Amino acid sequence: MRSWIPLILLSLVACGSDSLSIAGPNDGASSGTNPSTPTSGSTVLNANWIGDATVVAVSDSGGCGWGRTAGETRTGVLWRVVITGLTVSLEEDMANWPTDHIPFSGTLDGQQFTAQYTQQPAGRCLFAGGTLSGTFSDDFSTFTANEVLHWGEGTSQTTVQRQWKVRKR
Repeated sequence: MRSWIPLILLSLVACGSDSLSIAGPNDGASSGTNPSTPTSGSTVLNANWIGDATVVAVSDSGGCGWGRTAGETRTGVLWRVVITGLTVSLEEDMANWPTDHIPFSGTLDGQQFTAQYTQQPAGRCLFAGGTLSGTFSDDFSTFTANEVLHWGEGTSQTTVQRQWKVRKR
């Protein structure tokens, strides 16, 4: 039976499924986990898009992580995008799941989407979340997006704006 698992997974990936969830022995109803949530060994399989970003504006020097300097770029960032009716989930930086990715969720209106992620500022970085808005291509094989992220609270908040170009893997 175990020898069939890699063959089944390969078949699913080869079919070009837009979403794929891997259920392990501890997933499912008995553990109370969401079966669509990737497990640490499956993030590459769950990353169905890949993108490049350019930082276009920065308001302060707070926060931490990549992309806080105007003009900075990053390529090959893994995303997981799932569209269900008029809702969209856009999870950025799946290679850093589950501790340092950004799980945006929002709505889809035709080809345009708006999504957000909110986190209570805590810890050294004080990451507070952000917004992502953009447009899918006519065939939904690419999207461009404007991302605005925030670190800190109140008037001492650092804001970073990034432009994304993302495509299906």
